[in-house]
Amino acid sequence: MNKLKWSPHFETGSEEIDDDHRRLVGLVQDIHEAIEKNDLMLCVGLANKFLGELSDHFDREEALLERVGYPNTEGHKKYHASLLAEARELKRLCSEKDGVEKLGECYAAMVAVLVDDIIRGDSMFKSYLEHSGHRAPRKPKDG
Repeated sequence: MNKLKWSPHFETGSEEIDDDHRRLVGLVQDIHEAIEKNDLMLCVGLANKFLGELSDHFDREEALLERVGYPNTEGHKKYHASLLAEARELKRLCSEKDGVEKLGECYAAMVAVLVDDIIRGDSMFKSYLEHSGHRAPRKPKDG
């Protein structure tokens, strides 16, 4: 089971959204570590935190899309609702008694939900932000 790592390719250009994504990737990494320890209770707690953060992130992202006049905001909201429903179902399945045996599968599915949002979903509005002048310039890298 591979550990998800942050990539500059995940960046949307919105500092607020990118910070959310970094935080979500960090939570998924924490879940990975809990799985390596075979700690089901910690995984369930982290999955709950992940779901809360994911829901809050979707709210912030949708508010941003409304502010900048993104033409498919309603479609993106529906997309988010489907991802959130999928993540809730995954958390439920992973919380069941035999969840310990399924932790690897649950982790992979949570990663898939997050990557789907960051890569596929957000690519839909990434270029809109850039071309409409709403994309923040990248910060110079230290080093």
